[in-house]
Amino acid sequence: MDDSNDLHQDLSLRDILAFIRRGVLYALLSAVVVGALVYFVTQRIPSTYRATATVLASQPTAALQQFGASLVTAPTLDASAYRAAATSPPVLAAALVSLGDKKPTPSDIDALLGTIDIRTDTSQQSSLIHIAASSRQPKTAQATANALASALLVWDRERATRSLQDVIAALKGEIGSLDTHLKQAQSAASPDKGTITGLENLLAQRTLQLSTAEALKNSAVGNLEMLALARQPVHPAAPRPVLYGGLAFVLALVLAYAVLLVLDAVDMRFRSTDDLEGATKLPVLARFPRLAGSNRQVPREAANYLKTSVLMGTTTMHPKIVLVTSPGRHEGTTNVAMSLAEALARNHHRTLLIDADLHDPEVGSRYNLSGSTTVSFEELLEDPEKPVEPAHVGLDEVELDVLPCFRKTVSANELLSEGFARVLLELRGEYDAIVITSPPVLPYADALTVAPHCSGIVLTVSMLGSDRRNTATAVTVLGRAGIPVIGVVATNVASRSAGRSVYRHQSQRGGEKGSQHVTAKVVVRQQSGDVVSSPRAAPDD
Repeated sequence: MDDSNDLHQDLSLRDILAFIRRGVLYALLSAVVVGALVYFVTQRIPSTYRATATVLASQPTAALQQFGASLVTAPTLDASAYRAAATSPPVLAAALVSLGDKKPTPSDIDALLGTIDIRTDTSQQSSLIHIAASSRQPKTAQATANALASALLVWDRERATRSLQDVIAALKGEIGSLDTHLKQAQSAASPDKGTITGLENLLAQRTLQLSTAEALKNSAVGNLEMLALARQPVHPAAPRPVLYGGLAFVLALVLAYAVLLVLDAVDMRFRSTDDLEGATKLPVLARFPRLAGSNRQVPREAANYLKTSVLMGTTTMHPKIVLVTSPGRHEGTTNVAMSLAEALARNHHRTLLIDADLHDPEVGSRYNLSGSTTVSFEELLEDPEKPVEPAHVGLDEVELDVLPCFRKTVSANELLSEGFARVLLELRGEYDAIVITSPPVLPYADALTVAPHCSGIVLTVSMLGSDRRNTATAVTVLGRAGIPVIGVVATNVASRSAGRSVYRHQSQRGGEKGSQHVTAKVVVRQQSGDVVSSPRAAPDD
């Protein structure tokens, strides 16, 4: 199995909805706090008002030429040129003068430039120039926008008459010179009538040209006209606490879920049993609930569900030798193995439970067995001549045989390699099912030593913190042993997610039928025939 495929799974709509539901409280709380903070902060900012004047820029028309009228117009400019002109120092200075600043300084011009905004809408025939001005006072914003629009119109008209002004100045200078020469000719001792007549004619011609030029100057028109004067704003343009607070709320909500998405991406824990099933590509055989406080009684229906799943996965095998292991420590391996063995025994299968965890044995203490009266599994591994005599644990009206382990062994793998096959060969003909609990797969090689002698493997995975990468690695390692992994058992599952394999205890509804590990007694038959019985301790998951 490819580890990279194990760590990825397709997102379904249910996964997305579960992700949204899981982070809704955190996201909403963050969004409310940020939105409220932005709202109250922006409420303290002084209000700014905005007024806009609109100027129309159109191409000159020749409609009046059919009536013999001559108009002087300036060359047409595009909207960007008018926008540049509106923000030029001469136009800004003219606007300041009209606002009452007789001698505007460069700093005054820069300050005005910081309060205006020019926006243009362009079409083929005309353009709209929107001149907006902002101020703390509504009247000031209105006056500034209108003053700047008027200054732009004046600039455009002056651009149309600038060449005529040069012509008028030249004509005036020439007329003055001709008038001087005419007076000198008329005051001469012997006036020359031809010279006087020529000067008079030339003077009259230039005077006529001057009159024509001045008339054209007065009739000059620009390409701009005022379309809409700015009106005094009623509502402030900024700040807008409700809008800013709402935008901050939405942005904080998105960012909160983005943070959760990043945390989920780096979180290697399983979020649900469906997630576990998708990551391991193995069926979930049962879901063992998370037990609160000192309660260690697994619902019997959960064990029965596991028993049924295991029997279905090993229908053609006899005896059914099932290895129960886990990827890492503290994932409920012992509890699952004991529950499976007891469920098989109650189903009238001759069942043997072997505690092959020589690193951290627990089965013996769970059943209150004593090493002084019971043959231990490690003794059988060390001594081939020692007779195999499992302990018999009474479960209601049936018995479960147990080979416990009482002490930790340093050379556990060597013992298993030398003696496990021999002990198993001696026992397998006497039982319908043998359940073996072993150390975790990744820290120790014991499970790989035992696995080839088994019919199938049950992998237990805790939903409280198992790493999906370690779980995928364990599945891969077990797969290389050539023994089929029947499925996984999810332990420490939240009650609402435990599903159909977890039921409410009958004892909580007034009876004890549904509880497990409550009334069991341990019965140890020794060679002398004596019987020792003691209450059984509840298993620790």
